[in-house]
Amino acid sequence: MKTHSTQLQKKQLQGKNCTRTAKRVSSGNRRYYQKLSALTLLLLLLLAPLVGKALAATEDELAILKMLYAEDELVIMSPARREKRVWDTAENVTVVTAAEIKAINAHTLADVLNYIPGVQIENRGVAFKPFAYIQGSEFGHVLIMIDGVTLNDLASKSCDPSLISVQFIERVEVIKGPASSAWGSSLGGVINIITKSVGESETVTGMLSGSYGRKDTVDFRAEASGKVGDLGYYVNFNKLDSKGLTHDTSAHFNSFYTKFRYDLSEKAKLQFTMGHFGSADQGNGEFPLYGIAWRRDWKKLFASVNLNVELWEKADLTFSFRTLHQELKNFIDLMATGTQISKTNWADTNYGGSMKFTWEKGRHYLATGFDMDDGVLESTNISRGRQSLEKWAFFANDTMKFNKFSITPGIRYDHTSTNGNFWSPGVGFTWEPWTHTLFRATVSRGFNIPSLSQNFGSSATFVHNPDLKMETVWSYQVGVETKVLKYLRLKGTLFRHDVRDAIIGKNIAGGRTTNVNQDRQRRQGLEIEFKTLPLHNITLQAGGTLIKIQDLDTGLLDKGRPKATIDIGLEYNDQKGFQAVLKGHYIDWNATRNPTVTFEYSSFVWDLYLSKRFFTRERWTMDAFFSARNISESDQYQYDIFPNAGRWVEGGIRVGF
Repeated sequence: MKTHSTQLQKKQLQGKNCTRTAKRVSSGNRRYYQKLSALTLLLLLLLAPLVGKALAATEDELAILKMLYAEDELVIMSPARREKRVWDTAENVTVVTAAEIKAINAHTLADVLNYIPGVQIENRGVAFKPFAYIQGSEFGHVLIMIDGVTLNDLASKSCDPSLISVQFIERVEVIKGPASSAWGSSLGGVINIITKSVGESETVTGMLSGSYGRKDTVDFRAEASGKVGDLGYYVNFNKLDSKGLTHDTSAHFNSFYTKFRYDLSEKAKLQFTMGHFGSADQGNGEFPLYGIAWRRDWKKLFASVNLNVELWEKADLTFSFRTLHQELKNFIDLMATGTQISKTNWADTNYGGSMKFTWEKGRHYLATGFDMDDGVLESTNISRGRQSLEKWAFFANDTMKFNKFSITPGIRYDHTSTNGNFWSPGVGFTWEPWTHTLFRATVSRGFNIPSLSQNFGSSATFVHNPDLKMETVWSYQVGVETKVLKYLRLKGTLFRHDVRDAIIGKNIAGGRTTNVNQDRQRRQGLEIEFKTLPLHNITLQAGGTLIKIQDLDTGLLDKGRPKATIDIGLEYNDQKGFQAVLKGHYIDWNATRNPTVTFEYSSFVWDLYLSKRFFTRERWTMDAFFSARNISESDQYQYDIFPNAGRWVEGGIRVGF
């Protein structure tokens, strides 16, 4: 959670500098469009031979391709709130599976997001609070959910992905761009966590693992699933501790997650989930210029109950109830003596529910329903010590398929007690002109509700603004995905997000600041991804994103925001138990030169992950795994007060049963 003083301090560090000359801006624009044109030309050149390849492919070859690209049969729910194949989805979506998460020995969700093209993240180490951006959005514009429960806090609208362990995750679905017609306030995008299923047999299956690394970094995990009569269950526990890979960033993190499903009948199922994430006395870095250090204690507790009833064939009605309680204590200490000089407490509680009806009939795949949430934030830094946010909404999304063409219209109406009402229309198109090539396009309107801190926060240096309006966006994306080249899969997306009433900090009388709706911004760019088929057990994949963020009122390019990212991956899997993965990540933060801080991001960060199965007997398996992160000791940070971790290694054992 992040207070407004911290947000404004970051904005000042980013230094939205209005002293640039028109000539320099024009030169920057030319350079940007030259890069964009070059990448677009590269994409077109790669696509040029596809038609011929498609026509030349034999039926046997296409069958092999379909088998090798079986991940396209993955079913996702995020874009339209109903199940559909990835290949049939108009939105720009990336899916990361449990197998991919396991291959990189990830500790938390932050480790997973670090390698997704189009997602930018400040990777600061183990359980050290990063911020996730999608296509250059603000971190508070990204909605993070698990089991239908929103994890973003009410104070800052953000969620710390380093507090979410990954062992219980089946897949992560990332929607790049606003998904307001389905989920409401999500101007930048959605990160939806789908958890593992309960067991389907009375035989108990599970896993135990432990690892140890630099700075006494230890990670213990345990999970089990099974079924007793009509009751299926899944249970997971995770403990992650570290003395801190950078100075004053220690972490003591515990998580617990469980899921139960009871089959009331063949057509009715009742599901209960509960999770807890907690971190006590966690170091959050230092600010030597002012001689201070940050610490925090944090916990999240969430639960959901879902009743799914099959009304008739391919028609379901789902009732969902959810709750989330989270607390944060922020401490500021003097570095020289360790004396505590400041403490702030935040606590928010939310209760909500949904009703959803899904129906498949002929060409139609319909999802419609109603959401309602009531949240309360309590803090000494909030006006009157307590503020609330009440929301309700109705939504409808449909997918209509016509042979090789589909259209997905959607609309949602949101009412809020703090910032008025909003309509979110959207429409998506897909076209498959030939086998294994798909064109996508979306146009959508989205919004972001200001945080309660922005509306009602108070401090000695900050004045709240209860008259803030919602930030709004019109988003346009077009893309193509193809796999007709025999050993290569290619995906490219052009995006443009026009933001209005963007919230910015403003200096006022008395040396204080406030927030106002002022900026008109445009975020636009290009994503390119490719992945090869396994050749001699080797797979190569890479992705790049180029982003331009511009203030439309002044014409200035925004500094201190992600400008470009490159991700490279090389995997060897002998299909007999040995796997090696090499990952490279680069991000251009386009940082502002500031006399009080420095930045470094001139090189790639390379990570190596190894695993070997050396024991198999009946139901038992045993794997050894090893990770070497930041092999080249590269610096990749935009503020020297929050540096990335240097080289660090760890190893562990994983037992499956």
